[in-house]
Amino acid sequence: MIGIHGVFSPHPIDVKRLRDILPKDLGKYLFNHQAFSRGLLAKISLKKFERDRVFREYDGNVVSLDGIVLNLKKLLIEGEAKDLDALILGLCMKDPTSFPSKLLGSFQGFMYLEKENKLIVFTDQIGSRPIFYFHDTADNTLIFSSSFPNVVRMMRCLGYTVRLNEEAAYCLLTFGHMLGDLTLVEGVRRLPPGSVLVYHDGAFSINQYYRLSNHPPVVDSEDECAHEIARMIAKAVYMEYAKDLEYGYSHLATLSGGLDSRTSLAFAKKLGFHDITCFTYSQDNYLDKKIAEKIARENGFNWIFFSLNYGDHLVKYMDDVISLNGGLVNYVGVCNIYPWLAKLPLEKYGLLHTGLMGGEIFGDFAAFSPHKKYQSLRYFLTGERSGELLGRISFLVDKELSKFGDPELFKLYNVGVNAHFTSMYVVNQFIDMISPYIFSPLLEYVVRLPKEYKVNEKVYVKMINRYIPDFAKYKWERYKIPPKYPLYGMRSYGFLLSFYVKLVSELSPYYSMNPFDYWYKRNIVLRKGLAITFKNNIDVLKECDMLRDDCKRLFEEGNFLEKTVVITLLKALNILKISC
Repeated sequence: MIGIHGVFSPHPIDVKRLRDILPKDLGKYLFNHQAFSRGLLAKISLKKFERDRVFREYDGNVVSLDGIVLNLKKLLIEGEAKDLDALILGLCMKDPTSFPSKLLGSFQGFMYLEKENKLIVFTDQIGSRPIFYFHDTADNTLIFSSSFPNVVRMMRCLGYTVRLNEEAAYCLLTFGHMLGDLTLVEGVRRLPPGSVLVYHDGAFSINQYYRLSNHPPVVDSEDECAHEIARMIAKAVYMEYAKDLEYGYSHLATLSGGLDSRTSLAFAKKLGFHDITCFTYSQDNYLDKKIAEKIARENGFNWIFFSLNYGDHLVKYMDDVISLNGGLVNYVGVCNIYPWLAKLPLEKYGLLHTGLMGGEIFGDFAAFSPHKKYQSLRYFLTGERSGELLGRISFLVDKELSKFGDPELFKLYNVGVNAHFTSMYVVNQFIDMISPYIFSPLLEYVVRLPKEYKVNEKVYVKMINRYIPDFAKYKWERYKIPPKYPLYGMRSYGFLLSFYVKLVSELSPYYSMNPFDYWYKRNIVLRKGLAITFKNNIDVLKECDMLRDDCKRLFEEGNFLEKTVVITLLKALNILKISC
């Protein structure tokens, strides 16, 4: 329930009942709220980074922000403001439609101006902290929250019928996440990234103050691009790690066998930061563990390993994760990290530094096959049976693509925002998650790079070899060799390796950090757990014949990820009591 929450209505409402929806056990959280005869505003946040978080009421105004503002010190000096709430109010008075663009970081917030009877709700530039809303145009009631499940509960509290959005359900079954601003409930939407929602004297509007564009294209040479990327990543990493030290925290980071987390750590070391603890979670004895352990040992990082052996956690923590993500994304991805967050002494650490979206922005999102349009847009699911369901929503994909005119931007906003950031919300219940690759100035530059620089992470690999060469000597988990060889050599090696992986995947768990299908075949606890969950929840779709039949076929015939996306949908509908 971390984040901001609110209800406004032209009619008197039962504020106490709304307040009871919010968590009762607030020991590790800060809780602030302001009640009105026709509304409630609240913020629940971690007891960290207090100067970056605010909930202040004065002269009838309420100013609130939750998250991390990396350039806060600089803005306070420039704006001659004494604290964050004064800064936000001042920025809003000067530029009410795009004031959040001045802030850098991961944040969300709202302002209520009593004299104007005006509520302003805003996201950061790329929507790394989601906001969901429901607006009843008939009686002008507005509900908003960082938590999709919380919006559903507040709707029910106010007497609204909560019904399933079947198109959104098919998005989940096909892609493993939502498309656009859809959610599983009719009428509940996700506030677009970089947007300001205004609720003013009965009028409702949304203004998008920030949107990434691939124009004008970057015309720099590869070497110049590599230099600029290194400069921007270094700046973002410095701001992240300096925020820890500002509050007296040690540093905590994820570390895998890929390029993204190691690159962030490499720049942190290069910039002189130390006292860094890394943790890795993967199948035991897989390359992710071996590579991460070697990087940590040889560079003086503290290192902790959590084993994902055989996937019992995917049954044990299923309900916890789906209760938080509301079924908007396949639960298995974030479920791999969820159990270990409670085992770490998080009170010692500031931010959780990650490599989130590094590979995606530097190459993965640039890959697109026009003749395989829908398949190439799939993120979590790769099986034939989920592909069969594309016909149910292909019109939605075409509609969403038409908003961007570029598949790379489509993926960034749909996979990045709707998959990664929805999962990030679960992690934020424990610790504030950050990544240099969601630093908006870096994103603005990278999306404008020529496609040929990004395919196969070409310029990214060049940057690593040139500016942090000591970290290029370690194997890259994707290709099982260091990222020092010519790209055509790594691609050829990776192509040949894929045949070996296909063979080994039938015999051994040591081919992936999370070998889902191997776990499913050999772990009876996992198989039974999913089967029982499916049997106990499928009747939630008894009034949706076609959707029920599709879920049944996908679960019975699909691969592991197809089975778990069905489980995600059914459990979410049951937990949130969403009807067809």
